[in-house]
Amino acid sequence: MAQTSSSSRLEQQSPVGISTKTVNAKIMSKWNPMHTLAASGQKNRLDLLLRRGGEINAQDVDGFTAMHWAVLRGGARDTIIRYLLNSDAHLTAKEKDGATVLHYAARNANSFAIKSLLRSNADINACDNEGWTPLHIAAQSGRTDIVHLLFAMGADTDVYNKDGNTPLDLAQSFCESFITLAKKEMASRLIATKGSSKLTTGEEWDQSKSSTVDLSKITSKKWIPLHTLAGSGQIKHVVLLLKHSIDVDTRDKDGLTALHWAAICGRDTMVRYLLKSGADATAIDKDGASVLHYAIRCANTYAMKAVLRRHADVNACDNEGWTPLHIAVQSGRLDIIKFLLTRGADTRIKNKDGNSALDVALSFGKGLYYYHIVELLKKETQRSR
Repeated sequence: MAQTSSSSRLEQQSPVGISTKTVNAKIMSKWNPMHTLAASGQKNRLDLLLRRGGEINAQDVDGFTAMHWAVLRGGARDTIIRYLLNSDAHLTAKEKDGATVLHYAARNANSFAIKSLLRSNADINACDNEGWTPLHIAAQSGRTDIVHLLFAMGADTDVYNKDGNTPLDLAQSFCESFITLAKKEMASRLIATKGSSKLTTGEEWDQSKSSTVDLSKITSKKWIPLHTLAGSGQIKHVVLLLKHSIDVDTRDKDGLTALHWAAICGRDTMVRYLLKSGADATAIDKDGASVLHYAIRCANTYAMKAVLRRHADVNACDNEGWTPLHIAVQSGRLDIIKFLLTRGADTRIKNKDGNSALDVALSFGKGLYYYHIVELLKKETQRSR
């Protein structure tokens, strides 16, 4: 009875369940609450946050918006994408490297997002700071369905990036590179089964043996083929790359690895393969955020459990002192919070703003759902003393 009474009082104090403090807190930090709610698919809470005065186009420290995060998470967030579009989210917003939402939809091979964005007049030929258009990225991914979709909707095949390459150049280089890799793979298999003497006179083996794979034309500091392939779910291509001396933990300019991108984009099969291939489950980006941080932001429970099985640190802190538990609380996902607690998540750790996971929960106000999160964290904190 006492619990019901407390819950009722909390509800009366804050009928929408999210505080003004939370709405306006640290918009330019890495972990913006609106972005986490979009990435984790929490439409009702996102709606409450916006009605409470949240800015739908707020950008984080890297320039990302809620729409960037909804698109990155893929098909599981179609409802969020539709909601943000209906709420007049800006489609011209660019992150710090000049990439639009459409660039990331192409990286994730998110056809629903691409169609929705273009129907809402997103710029199909928008260039990032390196001159890459969404079509350049689609060409890098090897996803012919996405290339065809963008082409059918009016993408310009003759835009040159700063390296002097058009999307057509990238597509050609991609095909040449992976045909060469496929020939090498086929030749090595035949050698293993039949012996090299059967093959050394063959034209295919001569070409495969003498050819080198040059990925430079389809690579930039931001757009790395391994990462785009991981994000778009192209596992056969990733297999070829890793079999030919590409480092599974190659990092982009922001310190992200292919495993980060597979977890963010919800590519569970890719996560499994990358971990099996030796990917570092503890890898962190330039801000100190681990794969586990991103998996939880995007409510990717498969990736979360997979990296923890590979000894990811459940209490790892990023450069702002945020743990995976802080982010799980921010997302309002009680199931994830409970799971992290069973794996040893420490409720007492405070971030650099002096906030524990409990403080984050309290900042969301007095909604009934957060009441249960608050009570759970209080009990766990008391038990840990």
